[in-house]
Amino acid sequence: TGVQTCALPIYEVPCSSSGGIFKVDGYLALLKPGSMYRMTLSKKLRDKFGRTLPEDIQATMKIPDLEPDAFIEPRGQNFSIAERNLPPVYYINSLNLTSIHARVAEVPFDAMRSILLEKSVKWDRRVLNALERSINPTDISIKPSRERNVWHSKALNIKDQLKELRPGYYVLSIDSEKEWKDYDGKPFQDSRLIAITNLGVTMKYSGQKVLVWVTDLTTGEPVSGATVQVSGISSSAVISGRSE
Repeated sequence: TGVQTCALPIYEVPCSSSGGIFKVDGYLALLKPGSMYRMTLSKKLRDKFGRTLPEDIQATMKIPDLEPDAFIEPRGQNFSIAERNLPPVYYINSLNLTSIHARVAEVPFDAMRSILLEKSVKWDRRVLNALERSINPTDISIKPSRERNVWHSKALNIKDQLKELRPGYYVLSIDSEKEWKDYDGKPFQDSRLIAITNLGVTMKYSGQKVLVWVTDLTTGEPVSGATVQVSGISSSAVISGRSE
């Protein structure tokens, strides 16, 4: 019951035998995770000395499930900008997880500025700093499909989860404490820093002169009256003005 047969060109499979244990080192990619297989070693096989088996040998083996995993799409992107007038939808992809805990929280401007300027700090630590300094957190429970060994995607609209989505900075994080852990037993986590805005900024500088354009991301038109600040790494704004 549940045992499958898969024909492999055995002469191409790297294998070895020692102490009665036969090891097959290749072709696992052709086998379906979480499935049972029957392996037959034909008595026609010969080793390098020309010896054969007295009879066919059969064994069953189970291919283990894939390791649990999850990420916020696209994978590896740490910071993103969501246009204020469009739904801020992020896709949570998961594999072999029965539940995912997500958290969305607002990050104050001053806190986000210092976090983004922490050049000597690894990005994972910066995200943790953002979580620690965030305000008004909202916890979300996500139930992925129970189908095993298949990636599943869940759309998460941040606006639907918050009482009010104001322009500013936010942090989105996901984890699954009981099922998704590293080799040290610590829970994995994937996070994204997000800016909700309809303003795009382009800056050019030459010597001690700076020219800044502020553009509406929706219409592409220039924006007048926007407050523009240039800050030092460890100080408050050193230059402040308004766009014309």
